[in-house]
Amino acid sequence: MLVIERSKTQSVFRERFLKLKREKRVTFAEIALGIGMTQPNLTKIVNGNVKLRLETVEKLSKYFGVDQPYLLGNDNDYTKIIKSAIEKNIPSKALEEFIILYADYENSRKR
Repeated sequence: MLVIERSKTQSVFRERFLKLKREKRVTFAEIALGIGMTQPNLTKIVNGNVKLRLETVEKLSKYFGVDQPYLLGNDNDYTKIIKSAIEKNIPSKALEEFIILYADYENSRKR
């Protein structure tokens, strides 16, 4: 079982979870039922009283229709650019070249 450490990730997760909950206009109980968990346990996870498990993130991402990285605050402009390119039917060769160039750029920034 993979557990996600409590930190800024937990704070971002809580913020994004609550935002999605409001947008979808659902209750904790409805979400809990939808992902096969009890409402009290879901509340504890969202409030940071119980460690967030990767399996829970997977279930919630499917429930809300978002990527797992988004729920954990790991999304970035790269993800948005890729999604936009796919939606606009950019040729796969051009998209592949972009991904390689972007990866090289990100790696050079880390040095």
